[in-house]
Parts: sequence; structure tokens; C-alpha cells
Amino acid sequence: MTEPEHKALVIAALGTSLTARGSWLEALPAALEPLIRRPVHTLNFAKVGATSRWGLQIVDQVVQAQPDAAIIEFASNDAALHRPVSLVESDANMTSIIRRLRTANADVRLYLMTMSPAVGLRGLMRPRLARFYDIYPPLAEREKTGLVDNRPDWTALPRVALARALPDGAHPIAEYSISITLANVVRTLARDLGVATSGAMP
Repeated sequence: MTEPEHKALVIAALGTSLTARGSWLEALPAALEPLIRRPVHTLNFAKVGATSRWGLQIVDQVVQAQPDAAIIEFASNDAALHRPVSLVESDANMTSIIRRLRTANADVRLYLMTMSPAVGLRGLMRPRLARFYDIYPPLAEREKTGLVDNRPDWTALPRVALARALPDGAHPIAEYSISITLANVVRTLARDLGVATSGAMP
């Protein structure tokens, strides 16, 4: 069903500090609105240190907000050794979050998202991060959600650029939050909303 052009698109984001403090979510409305010719409102349900267990606890708050779309990312903290969430539990928690959102609104657009790598000490604290990210593509296929996979762009960065992008080992500076995460989110949402985009950011 085509929405009226004046109706705002409400996008909820559930996740970790990579979303809570990430420049990409704040910049999303200005980047997406010119492409879809509708206002875009974002709702930030992300939290520093959050895991998918916390996501389960607050999913009903997301339901009450009645978003048109939700973007979900918890792998980076599920993988942390000091927040022990197993691969099996992470998959189960994400599945429950997806199904709760869809039960409340069958038309909601859902997206799982992989984020930046972790390097240095933060990488040592997340030795299985790649395996947690690997959960998302088959989970998206199984649950019929979208997938925003940022991993190829991060993998393509030279080592020097990666060190510059992640000065604390985990959190991208604004430049890379915009050029990678935001760019991929905008491209994916615009495509799914039937808007053709070029490779460049608007």
C-alpha cells in the first residue's frame, strides 16, 4: 500500500551504543527525506551496554510507539565476554524481538543490522564477534526481515583507515558512521520503498 506523501515515516532503532551514540541515526531523516519525499521521524531505543536480553525487555515500548520500520542490532554487545550471551541465546532473543514486533503490526518493516568490527582491547573482549554477526543473514532470511550488512564496507578499509575510524577500538567516528552505516541504511530503505538511488549519498 502506498502511503500519502505527507505522512511521516517513523523508524525505530533498537541496539547498542553503536546506535545510541552513532551519528547515523541522528542524520537519517535529513538523508532519507529528500529521496522518499516524506517526513522521517526516528525513535532511539538504543542503550550503551545493551544486549539482546535488554532488547526483549523494552520491545513492548517499541510496539507502543507504532513505528513503520525498526532497525535492530545487538551483536556487538551479545559477543562481549563480560556480558555473556551465547550464540544460541542471541539468535533466540532476536527471533523473539522480531516476532513480537510483527505480531503487533504485520506491516512493520524490520531490518537486522551488522555494525563495525572491534579491534585492540575491545576486539579481545569480543573474540567471537564475527560469529555473532554471522547469525544475522540466516536469521533475516528465516524471519523474512531486511538486512543492512555493513561488514563488506568495514572489511574493505585499509588498516590505517580502520584505526582512524575506530579510535577507541569499537565506536566509529562520525565520518564513518555517516559514510558506512548511514549510507547503507538509506540505500536499503530507499530501495524497499521503491526509490531509485545512486551510489552516492544524497
